[in-house]
Amino acid sequence: MFLYSPRKKFFILGSPGVGKTTLIEYLFEFLKKYLSDFNFLGFITKEIRESEERKGFKIKILDSEEEYILAKRKNFITSKEFKNKPSIGKYIV
Repeated sequence: MFLYSPRKKFFILGSPGVGKTTLIEYLFEFLKKYLSDFNFLGFITKEIRESEERKGFKIKILDSEEEYILAKRKNFITSKEFKNKPSIGKYIV
């Protein structure tokens, strides 16, 4: 079976909200617990929501409690906050 050979990369694909990020969080905790001789590093992105509306995204470092703002939606911040900052679509990064 193909999973028995070494892999450097794999992809998890799916529609929004189906549990891709949750799967990565569980997998990370499992690997950290049962393969403690290895170092696992990485990050995930999580939505910032307010009243069922997406406000932006944050980055969470998997091996710590650290979180950082990645992007905020333009309509949730003042124009002064995003002056001269790069944007991608509706988001300031």
